[in-house]
Amino acid sequence: MYEGKLAGEVKDTLTLARRLADLPPSQLAAEQLVLVLQTLPDSCALLPEHKKWQQLVDNLVVSLYRDVHAVITSAQLRTTFQQLPFAAVQQWAGSDELTVDSENSVVELLSLWMAGSGGQACSQEQKQKLSCLVRVQHLSPAQLV
Repeated sequence: MYEGKLAGEVKDTLTLARRLADLPPSQLAAEQLVLVLQTLPDSCALLPEHKKWQQLVDNLVVSLYRDVHAVITSAQLRTTFQQLPFAAVQQWAGSDELTVDSENSVVELLSLWMAGSGGQACSQEQKQKLSCLVRVQHLSPAQLV
């Protein structure tokens, strides 16, 4: 697993993002790449690598947090999930690859995220977008009240 040693060797975030994205997925923590990408100027979204970076982050976020029950019950996973930015959580919530015991678990984890730093930083409109990704027809009647 990558442990942040590149940051001391690289002086600018664009070069760091390129180096992180070139690491094998088994050595890359999604949170690290997400944090680096958040520090890049908006103009970097026009770079050819940006789409690759975004896809890499999306895949890593879904794979790391696929087992919703494990995230809810693990303090470490829950803490890192709560720090994810809105875009990463939106990608996660819209994934068909999640392992859930019920849609109630998704609602619980989204509620935990909204209580964390990532959720508190998002707008009301972003929260509404997340709520639209909940599969309401699969919620238990108790959750609907």
